[in-house]
Amino acid sequence: FTTWIIFYGLPVFYPELVKNLGFSHSQVTQGILMGFLIATPFVGYLGSLIDRRGARSVIRFGLVFVGVPFILMGWMTHLWQYYLLSIAEVFGYILTGPIPHQVLIARWFRAARGRAMGYAYLGLGVGGAVSPVFVHFLIAHYGWRRAFEAAGLLILVVLLPIAQRVTRSAPAD
Repeated sequence: FTTWIIFYGLPVFYPELVKNLGFSHSQVTQGILMGFLIATPFVGYLGSLIDRRGARSVIRFGLVFVGVPFILMGWMTHLWQYYLLSIAEVFGYILTGPIPHQVLIARWFRAARGRAMGYAYLGLGVGGAVSPVFVHFLIAHYGWRRAFEAAGLLILVVLLPIAQRVTRSAPAD
């Protein structure tokens, strides 16, 4: 869900940020770019972090780094706030994105690993189709600020408990 929201849902907010906060189109798109430029050097440490702490812990921590900034985006008024929150979003995406989930799948599936990866990426595709429609619905009915807050709350209220109660880093857990 975090990948859906960041990659496919966040761009739906861009016109609202331009219209309501006076950001330029390039400033809005630079937020995520800045996040990736700053976060990229840390991606190399992600594997060792997953090995030490487990994918479950990394994902839980990342969900906070996605959910809280989304809630705070509903309150932002300045470009520097958007940039800071975008950077946090990217760190959250890295911690909740494909790498920890691929580790989970690799640890849980031996015989049908390819099929499991296929289903996981099928979910990404479906989410990519659904997320912009969902975000547009939220914006149209509740406004862009409440839509940011709702997306963040969904991540914290739905995904964080799932990560806590359902996700296990390995079958032995």
